[in-house]
Formats: sequence, C-alpha cells, structure tokens
Amino acid sequence: MQREVLAMLREARDDGQTVLLSSHVLSEIQQSADDVAVLAEGRIVAEGSVATLRVASVRRLQATLDGSTVDGLQAALERMPGVTDLDVTAAGELTRVSATVRGDIDPVIRALCTATIRELTVEEPDLEESVLGLYTAAAAPTRRSSS
Repeated sequence: MQREVLAMLREARDDGQTVLLSSHVLSEIQQSADDVAVLAEGRIVAEGSVATLRVASVRRLQATLDGSTVDGLQAALERMPGVTDLDVTAAGELTRVSATVRGDIDPVIRALCTATIRELTVEEPDLEESVLGLYTAAAAPTRRSSS
C-alpha cells in the first residue's frame, strides 16, 4: 500500500500538481517531495528542497593525504567553524583525517587540498538525520535551566 501511495504522489507531482503531505515517515518525504517545511513546536524551523536541507546539515568526512603534516593540518582544521570530532593521525607517510562538518564544507576541502588527496569520502546525511538536527537546534533555545 505504501508503494502505491508513493507512486500516486510521484505521478501527481510529475503532472504538475501540488500535494501537501504531512508525515513523520521521513523516508517517504525524501522519496516524494520537492520542497519541505519542517515544523517543531508549531513553528517552521526550516524550509527548502530536500537536497538543500540535507546539504545544510552535518557531513562526515574521511580523507587520506600525502604531503601534509599532522600538526599543521590539525591546527588549520581546528580553527574552522563547524568542524567537530576531528581526528588527524599519521599513518606511515600518509595523514588520515576524519571529522564531522556542519555547514559549508568548502573551506575544509580547500585546507585538505594543500596536500595530495589519496582518498576522500564525504557522507551526506539522509533527510531524517538532517531533520533530527533541526529539531534539536529548534528546541535548544527554549530549554530552561532548573536552578
């Protein structure tokens, strides 16, 4: 039944029709929606295309470099906003980097390009990970301290 509903939604979309779908099953939204509005506590906390919401989120990066120093690369990446869970280690003559990057990834890639990149993997989150991050961010300002 779920496949049939998703097929009908895609058919309507392809015919130029607008369909408003409210769902907590984010995989359905990711498969069938062009534009998304995310609600948290009755407010729109983000809106845009599925791709935009995914890209604006967190990515996991892993790289193997040749021709860089651990200390220099570590220092450069630590200064960048949005870089967390940073691990820069020597592996023989190579340097391995793993990090979580929130937001613009371009400065991180440019820093890596100061060396020869042997391997690079950037994992983008699915829509569910992105939306969960938005819910967390939306709830953070409303939390109160219990003093």
